[in-house]
Amino acid sequence: DDWSWDDLISACQTIQEANENVDCISIGGSSGWDWWAYFIPWIVGYGGKPVSDDFKTSTFSSPESLAGIQAYVDLWTQYDVMMPLGADIPGGGQGCFESQNCATFFHIPGFMKTFR
Repeated sequence: DDWSWDDLISACQTIQEANENVDCISIGGSSGWDWWAYFIPWIVGYGGKPVSDDFKTSTFSSPESLAGIQAYVDLWTQYDVMMPLGADIPGGGQGCFESQNCATFFHIPGFMKTFR
């Protein structure tokens, strides 16, 4: 519970400095980088919520949610630790991880059994 997004970014930068042509984080599936399951953890990690408690109002514009969304975007634009957008990698994010060209694979928990 003491691991932070900053710790992840720092570890990613270390991995990428030591391993040329390796992207630290891949995202899986065919849904693309904008699938809600990918960016919601960043929103929650920065203290935001995707919707109000009564599920009637989007809270994407709250300061906390915006900070989480910006942190997610920064993985590409500021830190360059994500698999490039639109990368033509056989098998997508999963293929990148399986071929050891990506150090981590970010996906929903139900997909993890594939790697066991």
